[in-house]
Amino acid sequence: MAPPHTFRPPHVQVRPPIKARAPFLAAEHRSAEYDGKFRVVLVSSDSPASAAMPSLVGSLCRDHTFDLQVVATLPSLRYYDQTALDDAVKTVWNLHDDGTLDWGVRRWTDTDEAEAWSKPGDPVLPSELARWADLVVVAPCSADMLAKIVAGFADNIAVSYQSWVS
Repeated sequence: MAPPHTFRPPHVQVRPPIKARAPFLAAEHRSAEYDGKFRVVLVSSDSPASAAMPSLVGSLCRDHTFDLQVVATLPSLRYYDQTALDDAVKTVWNLHDDGTLDWGVRRWTDTDEAEAWSKPGDPVLPSELARWADLVVVAPCSADMLAKIVAGFADNIAVSYQSWVS
């Protein structure tokens, strides 16, 4: 079922991505031993270029060694939705929705963060994503997001990643 152009080390299981469920816990999605996966958080901001996020997700999903999560600012949601991300994955892997598994890459927003945390001790989504990720890519980075990063503001899940890696 893997795209034909990919190389698969013998210990890596090849399967289409399945969306993570809330609450996201890094320990449930990342094994203690090396598993051949490179984990990337893609962050989209309020820019018309965010409309390319489904295409970027689809391109990266072609390589089974990437494991992806998407973080979106609320304004960037006008450019793409969860369905567009799911469709990009299904197209690359030639999947048909049979309803048995939730194929795709999860898009996380401020709403997900607020719903996941209700009391001290609950997992904090940005912290869990930071533990999980090997790389955080902000693409596109709007002028507003860049200014918030430079000034140290962390008023949404997408810019709070700067505190993830500090």
